[in-house]
Amino acid sequence: MIESKAVILYVSYDGLSDPLGQAQVLPYVENLTKLGYKFHILSAEKDKTAIPQLTARLKEKGIGWTPVLYHKKPPVFSTLYDLYKMYKAGLKIVEREQVSIVHSRSYLPQILFAKWKKKFPHLKSVFDIRGFWIDERIEGNIWPYKHIYKIVVDYLRQLEPKLYAGASHVVTLTEKAKEILAEKLYPYKDKITVIPCSTELEVPEIDTEKLKNELGLEGRLPVLVYSGSVGTWYMVKEMLDFFAVVKKQYPQAAFLFLSKVDKQELIKISGGKVAENDLVVKFVSRSEVMKYLQVADAGLFFIKPLWSKQASSPTKMGEMLAAGLPVIANDIGDVGRIIEKYDCGIVVKEFEDKEYAQIISDFDKIIEKGGEKAKFAAAEVFSMEKAVKKYDEVYAFLNR
Repeated sequence: MIESKAVILYVSYDGLSDPLGQAQVLPYVENLTKLGYKFHILSAEKDKTAIPQLTARLKEKGIGWTPVLYHKKPPVFSTLYDLYKMYKAGLKIVEREQVSIVHSRSYLPQILFAKWKKKFPHLKSVFDIRGFWIDERIEGNIWPYKHIYKIVVDYLRQLEPKLYAGASHVVTLTEKAKEILAEKLYPYKDKITVIPCSTELEVPEIDTEKLKNELGLEGRLPVLVYSGSVGTWYMVKEMLDFFAVVKKQYPQAAFLFLSKVDKQELIKISGGKVAENDLVVKFVSRSEVMKYLQVADAGLFFIKPLWSKQASSPTKMGEMLAAGLPVIANDIGDVGRIIEKYDCGIVVKEFEDKEYAQIISDFDKIIEKGGEKAKFAAAEVFSMEKAVKKYDEVYAFLNR
């Protein structure tokens, strides 16, 4: 019989029906439930049609769930309304379920915790910051620093130190972010745990040549791959520039985008440096990513070198490494440290053709950094099992 442990209210403003919730909330909670923790999830859901199926899935696993419908408009006021609904729901859950720990996934849930704490002083919180959220909103131009957003940012800046002060423990994604936190916001280094974005490491067996043929990649070498969205944080033009340099030296090279992106738009972004037959674009479900990564020779991604991204832990890096691919990336967060520690790829230091040409002068040497080296790095850094163990240690410490 599994020992009964703490009762945890897991709060996320990202919905369980969102891709992020599917990848970075449910797997953790389901695995930690197996260790004896009792969870109740409170989340804001964009897709109400997914609620019945998710409810059944969670009920089967013994996990409670209170979904609140997410509202997008009008800006700011809709969020305040959602938070009010979550606050009221949380009060009932804490009392009914006898919650002892609130797991706040990012800043907005930690604001709710601070409110609940006034009514239930026994509550402890795991402030799982994910990233430097306020700075991400500004640097990603999600919140232009003017009008009502200026008021919101200024208010949150004043509130931020109090959110950290109220945390019983802080979880962040990178060692770099831990250093910044300890220096500027949360001077209790022993109460900060680094848990990168984790992924399942299982790689399905496939007929690689058959799949390459289906994708039109037969005879193409090397094949670079990028997976995931190409939105706010990724440097698509620079990745295409890099590929254009590869193509000059290796005429049979190809670039596979596992993403919902328009091929003509990519060609336009490249300024004509990349031809249509050099690109293969395919949108695949999350469950298929590991299958399609295997047709490539190396993974490629560049993240915008912004201050807030020091807390960035790209899931795609773990997936690429788990598929045995060497990773070509710039140094942001812990990306460079991981590549250099495990010799599992190449760190790009300057976004210049000269730098790219030097890096790819002997592509065989890059490929040698893949295989078992890459898989070992994935297992050491991005293992779901190791992440769950770290969360277990945090909860156990708070539940003493």
